[in-house]
Amino acid sequence: MNIRLGLLSLISGLLISTTAAGEGTFADDGFPCIIQPYDVVSLPSNIGGILSKKNVALGDRVREGQVLAEIDSRLERVQNKIARAYAENKQAVLSAESVLRLRQDRVDRLTKLVEANANSSSELDEANSSLELAMQELELRKFEREIRALELQMSDIRLDHHRVVSPMDGVVTEELLSVGQYVDQSTPLYKIARINPLKVRSILPVEYYERVKKGGAAYVVPEEPFATIYVGEVKATDWVFEAASGTFSTEIALINENYAIPVGHRCYVYFED
Repeated sequence: MNIRLGLLSLISGLLISTTAAGEGTFADDGFPCIIQPYDVVSLPSNIGGILSKKNVALGDRVREGQVLAEIDSRLERVQNKIARAYAENKQAVLSAESVLRLRQDRVDRLTKLVEANANSSSELDEANSSLELAMQELELRKFEREIRALELQMSDIRLDHHRVVSPMDGVVTEELLSVGQYVDQSTPLYKIARINPLKVRSILPVEYYERVKKGGAAYVVPEEPFATIYVGEVKATDWVFEAASGTFSTEIALINENYAIPVGHRCYVYFED
């Protein structure tokens, strides 16, 4: 308690200097609050299967996009290789292009002969029909290759679904399954907490509603043994009062770049008037 009183005096001193600059006065009352993660998410798998690999454990820091775990994907990897081989094979298109060139050359030769009255037009008509069929065959082979490319894309997505990826920067707060266990889409593997920024919640009396403004400064002091002053920003105030107690809730964002601020800890918050 003595440490908190000392910090309160320090906050008062800081705010007296801002008052001299015409920026505001200090509200003497400190209100209980709690420091919470900004977000907490449970991460299930996108697909059912056997958990084959875990890359992080309880307390580890993770980055957005980091692969946290993998579901057995041996069959899908083989299918992906087959799909890639089909998608990258250009032989059918090249063959159809060669046939088309040959038939185009034949049409060109016969056209010159017919114009010189050295050949019948019926043979030219037959050659033109063959040319049309070759053009259709080439279009068909190109279409098939486009379909193969889409099948490869589907295979890539299906294979990617075997990876459990973090949606944000944060820390692992729970690991819920072990390697070798069966995973389904409703079973979370990890819980991840975003702790930069942090979210500080406090309940204030309604007479503070006009004094606590969105975007304003808030001075957060965790309880011992973490008695340090942290400056946050008011992000939201509740529009709906609690009539029975005459209070409203407020939310403060607190930057925590080095993860130095304790999470889940009680605190006191002070506001400028």
